[in-house]
Amino acid sequence: MTAKNRCGRRVIYSSALDEIGRRAVASVAPGVGHALLKRLDVTDALSPTAGDAPITSPPLGRVCVRSAMDAAMFPTSLWASFSFLTRLAPARIFTSAELAASARWFPVTGLALGLLTCLPLRLGVSTEHVVFQALLYVGLMTWFSRGQHWDGMLDCLDAWGSGRQDGEGQNMLGVARLGSFGALGLLFCLLIQIIGAAHLLAAHSAAAWGVLILAPALGRAFMLVPAALLPPRRISTLGRLVAPGCTPFLALIWNAALLLVYGAFSSPRAMLVYLTAIMLVLLVLHRMARGEDGFDGDFMGFACVLSECAALAAPLI
Repeated sequence: MTAKNRCGRRVIYSSALDEIGRRAVASVAPGVGHALLKRLDVTDALSPTAGDAPITSPPLGRVCVRSAMDAAMFPTSLWASFSFLTRLAPARIFTSAELAASARWFPVTGLALGLLTCLPLRLGVSTEHVVFQALLYVGLMTWFSRGQHWDGMLDCLDAWGSGRQDGEGQNMLGVARLGSFGALGLLFCLLIQIIGAAHLLAAHSAAAWGVLILAPALGRAFMLVPAALLPPRRISTLGRLVAPGCTPFLALIWNAALLLVYGAFSSPRAMLVYLTAIMLVLLVLHRMARGEDGFDGDFMGFACVLSECAALAAPLI
């Protein structure tokens, strides 16, 4: 089981390292050790292994160490969303409840990513070379998000491309290997995003900038859909931690609102193309979830990247 400390370094927790983990967390912020240890007593009902019986462990959710100033500046769930999805907030440790509550802010985080990614391009970086601008747009968006959604997409494509229907495809989810379907999907999606971004940047219009800013927000809004509609896997996964905060109503409101804004910036035709594309993605995810004993965090990454591709490519069709 892994988590991140305040310095962003990965900390591995196991039953054998409980006491070491407690002392390490207590040393992070002198003077608040007792409060932290009380938070550490909260255990997660999810198992960090594939066993049937859950294993009691230090907080899989993530214990949040924050100052009074942090709490006054940002709601904890908003901070958790930025810390979880981007590099825009320092890495912290949050509880399961705080991580689940952060789902409501996923589209806001995507909107911030879009604004920050488009800022240097709007300020005039390489205005005469739209292809380079498109590469910069995709590269910055991937860097700010740590590329974690792409990793989930690659795992899903490898599992889907294997054609296994007996649940064995889940062995390909969450592993650090790249198969042929993942490699082809990576190349294809990168090309779609770069070509779509170049086309929009060449238009030099306010509507085109609106689509570029909205694409990351649409991707992170669509992440909520599989978590809201599909059952999570029985074993402990990141998707299962976030799922309690992803309700069908929340997913509907965010996606409907952003879809209407997207249609206003692009065209009704592009909006229809985008809607058709994400419905096909959802159908694929539904079939995969049935074969893989539920969804996990990789499904959310798959949904995010494919939604961004659809948003950037729809104006071309």
